[in-house]
Amino acid sequence: MNLQQLKKYAIDHRVEIKFSAPHSSHECLINNKGLVKIPGDDKDFRVERVLEASQRFVILKAEGTRDLTREEMEKVVSESQAKGKADATHDEDE
Repeated sequence: MNLQQLKKYAIDHRVEIKFSAPHSSHECLINNKGLVKIPGDDKDFRVERVLEASQRFVILKAEGTRDLTREEMEKVVSESQAKGKADATHDEDE
């Protein structure tokens, strides 16, 4: 799972995704437009490294929040990508 995949998921599902590195104040938020926001004053870090280290993700949507482990988030993103590919193939067949 990479940053681009998370951005696409946030856009496609109109959600925000929050993640942070364990034992660190580095936190990132991907908004529903796919833009990465870094709250707080400490912005001197690479978002990709925080993503690699993150083990917890929070999906924020109008209905509430959903806490996921890294494995659960990877599964959700993977399933979304597979569904998107299946829909695209179906559209091409018509």
